[in-house]
Amino acid sequence: MKHVVVVYQFGKVASTSLVATLNALPDVEAVQAHFLGRASLKEMVDLIVDPGTGDYFHRHQVGQFIENARTTRLIQAHRQGLAGDAALSIITLCRDPFDWFRSSLIQDMAGYRPVLEGLQASAGDDGDEDSIRKALERMFALFAGIIDEFGGIDALIERQATDKKCLSGHAALSASRGLLAMFYMMLRPFSWFEAHYRTAIGHDLTEFRDIGGAVLYRDAGWSKLILLRYEDLGDQIGIAGRKLGIGPVEELVRENLSGGKEMAQTVAAAFRSDAAGELHARFRATAYARRFGYA
Repeated sequence: MKHVVVVYQFGKVASTSLVATLNALPDVEAVQAHFLGRASLKEMVDLIVDPGTGDYFHRHQVGQFIENARTTRLIQAHRQGLAGDAALSIITLCRDPFDWFRSSLIQDMAGYRPVLEGLQASAGDDGDEDSIRKALERMFALFAGIIDEFGGIDALIERQATDKKCLSGHAALSASRGLLAMFYMMLRPFSWFEAHYRTAIGHDLTEFRDIGGAVLYRDAGWSKLILLRYEDLGDQIGIAGRKLGIGPVEELVRENLSGGKEMAQTVAAAFRSDAAGELHARFRATAYARRFGYA
């Protein structure tokens, strides 16, 4: 039997490595996606056609839109019983949100660097890598202050649910669309399971059960659903493979690692700063961190 596996997650959780590992198995076709469903696709269209979206992110979002549209159609076919005999599984992952933030900044530094250079210019820095580090530290302090104004990350996300412009209208963010985009990016893990996963898949994580090794599982009928932790993926992927019936997975392929990318060491140095520590404390004081063991 052919197995189709969708690795559906919010990015920088070893999804490229996981997809490569799964595609090496017989009769398995694996794809990955960050945003699925009609609502998310419509939001992506708004970003793609907005001339204020930087060229770097525009190019990436156009490609993602096409792939996500195909994957959404594939999932709909399974839900409606139109996919033939192929079995569908959906694997999603969580990750320490602060380490995820670091990795995401490194991954898309080409797109974020102009924003950081704007912070450099306002502080009179000259644009070298040490200045980028200082700009990141200033951004951390700014973001921590904004979080505090809203009473914490969870309170901020709850506020966004009823006031979508609460951040775009904030004085410190309204002057820079790039900085606002980085703030939204930072918040992604904290709202993704509610704002995207539950909406696209139709199941809440409270419906899952632990099948050993902290692997969460649910059989939805039209698909088997699995939740894994990035930090435990090497151990958990074998459990997941056996449960999904896709064969033994002995070793995880490692691809798209952030450690060797441009400015990885500069970003890592900024994440060791006192300002980073203060922001990290806000990340740990969240429902997400408590739910997945990162508090």
